Amino acid sequence: ALIAAVAVGLVVGYKMIRSNYYVGADNDQVVVMRGLPGSILGYSIHDVELTGCVNSKGELTLVEAGKSAPSGCKKLMVSDLKQTGRDQVQKGLPPDSLDKARDSMKVLAQKELLPPCPKKESVPQPGVLPTEQPPVIPGGAPTPGPDQPATPTTTPTPAPPTTTTTTTPQISGENCRVTD
Repeated sequence: ALIAAVAVGLVVGYKMIRSNYYVGADNDQVVVMRGLPGSILGYSIHDVELTGCVNSKGELTLVEAGKSAPSGCKKLMVSDLKQTGRDQVQKGLPPDSLDKARDSMKVLAQKELLPPCPKKESVPQPGVLPTEQPPVIPGGAPTPGPDQPATPTTTPTPAPPTTTTTTTPQISGENCRVTD
């Protein structure tokens, strides 16, 4: 009778543990876990149920564990989140139902996702003209003779003062996320 009671207790405990879902990190990826954080006697009591991925617009897609993400959807990594979101995920959000865990993932993607890093392209900066060499005139320019007037000299007018704004450099994983 004692063995049966222990067996029933283990089954009930196992089912209770397996009915919990929470958002956590697995190999630095933001995931929905099934079970409870931690381990018992060295055995993990959780496994990955869903993985998150985001497209370049920051839209979240949840994918079953072991399935591949749709094209254009990059794995949602802990480093893609602001520091407050990272802290929440690394500690593990409180266990609840699968629907609550899905909602927690949506909130993370909407409120804690870093903006995309700018693409590195060789686009000329506004107001900066490309440097060109002046054309070479064969034989050089004619020098003014005694009957030709010299070219008048002009003094260049000073350019209006420019204001420069300092922008913080975009660093992946600190203040922006890589989208490709």
